[in-house]
Amino acid sequence: MPSSMLNRLRIGTKIAASFVFGLGLFTAIATVSYRGINQLIENAQMEAHTYQVLGELDNLNAQLRRAQSEQRAYLITGEQEVLQPYQDAVVNLDSSLQKVQQLTADNPDQRQRIEALISLVDARTEVINNRINIRREQGFAAAQQAFRTDDGRELNEQIDQIIAELKQREESLLEERSKAARLAVARVANIIAYSVPLYILSFSTIGFLLSRGISRPLRKIAGIAEQVGSGDLSANMPVMERQDEIGTLNNAFRDMIVSLRAITRSNDEQTWLKSSLTDLTQMLQGQTQF
Repeated sequence: MPSSMLNRLRIGTKIAASFVFGLGLFTAIATVSYRGINQLIENAQMEAHTYQVLGELDNLNAQLRRAQSEQRAYLITGEQEVLQPYQDAVVNLDSSLQKVQQLTADNPDQRQRIEALISLVDARTEVINNRINIRREQGFAAAQQAFRTDDGRELNEQIDQIIAELKQREESLLEERSKAARLAVARVANIIAYSVPLYILSFSTIGFLLSRGISRPLRKIAGIAEQVGSGDLSANMPVMERQDEIGTLNNAFRDMIVSLRAITRSNDEQTWLKSSLTDLTQMLQGQTQF
């Protein structure tokens, strides 16, 4: 804004404009910081989501291994009590599958793998249940023969492959999200590191300009007013082109000093005239007496 335009603004307008500028700058900084922090929170949530998927995949694999282990224990012993841990493992396995399916619902690639995994796990548990039924109904030898001839091992390999692919994809996502989180942290740190000094510098500059434009002229006017108050009318006060209160006050003082000088000069002239008339009268009276 040109200085001539600033000089036409009232002091109240300048202060209000400074306040609005500061508020606008603060709002801009707060908005950028808010967005950066939101992005940081979002990235952190995505990281936590990925860790949750990885954890459920590990739990799913562990429950499947547990079910197979409990199944082998039953095939060997034939005791019904051994089936309870197996049934618990199957329930936990189904729960893990549902959780993984829910957690990856927004990822089409992972969703396809999960559907394939569910089919394989269902097939694997069906094989296990068939072995248990054979052991219960036909005895250990028949169950042992079924254990050797069914396709349980091949299903295990396929399940392991699908789980490995799921984990590989999640780990890739985790790396991307961790990188995004680090960038978000750096961005927020930079915003704070640069915006706070900028805010302080801006307000300091505004304060300095207001001080120079208001306080200094007022001190100068006050100093001249003290001189005039002590009877010294020799002080010179230049005309200000400012149209604000400072300019009005300065020019009013200047006009007052000019008027006081004129009045003083007029009084001096009248005093001189009276003195001269008195002297002349005295001279005339003296000549009359002679």
